[in-house]
Amino acid sequence: MFLTTAATKRPVATSALLLALALLGLNSYRKLSLENLPSVDVPYVTVTTVWPGASPEDVEKDVSKRIEDAVSGVEGLKHTYSTSFENAGNTIIEFAIGTDVDVAAQDVREKIDAVVGDLPAGCERPAIAKLDINAAPIATMFLRGGLSADDLYWEAVNRVHDRLASVKGVADVQVIGGEEREVWIELDRDALAAAGLTAAQVAQAVGRGVLSVPGGRVREAGSELAVRFDAEYHSVDEIGSLQ
Repeated sequence: MFLTTAATKRPVATSALLLALALLGLNSYRKLSLENLPSVDVPYVTVTTVWPGASPEDVEKDVSKRIEDAVSGVEGLKHTYSTSFENAGNTIIEFAIGTDVDVAAQDVREKIDAVVGDLPAGCERPAIAKLDINAAPIATMFLRGGLSADDLYWEAVNRVHDRLASVKGVADVQVIGGEEREVWIELDRDALAAAGLTAAQVAQAVGRGVLSVPGGRVREAGSELAVRFDAEYHSVDEIGSLQ
């Protein structure tokens, strides 16, 4: 009743007020930000453990289960999800909305440190990281051309990747797929048996051949030279001549 009486007695003031409200609404609508992927702060912590040679069943029983039990008492815990693979396991720990993810990650790290000694022999130390669901890729690029697959991969890694990574505001650039150049070594089973060697020993010898270490410095006539022992392979023939 009061609003009706005021509007009829002061029509000019009421019209001005309505006009002002309409203009404020239009201005607010113009400044309203829209996001396809709005930023949502959901606290997640991931625990990744590598166990070379282990089956998914062993990883689940001896690694993932122990990690879940260790973090079950962390404050703010909501859910835990574990996935076990060949040679590795991954546990995603979800916390309640409003939990400080930095504090949660530190609590998880303390709980994991307490059970590291109980993990199987040969199991690597668990890697703990905060999962940012807002860090999803904003652009996906596909590279194609008249080059070979390995040359195209080299271009993607050494040129496209570096240029995109230098763009202001870009946090991370990942190269997925492609064919990275590799050297395959096929062994003669009969020759190995005759020499009394195993494939593992050959692999160790090849690995020892990739060596590059500093050897000191030489000063002469006012100049200084760096000496380096370089035993890296520069061609396939060098690998073939390895003793």
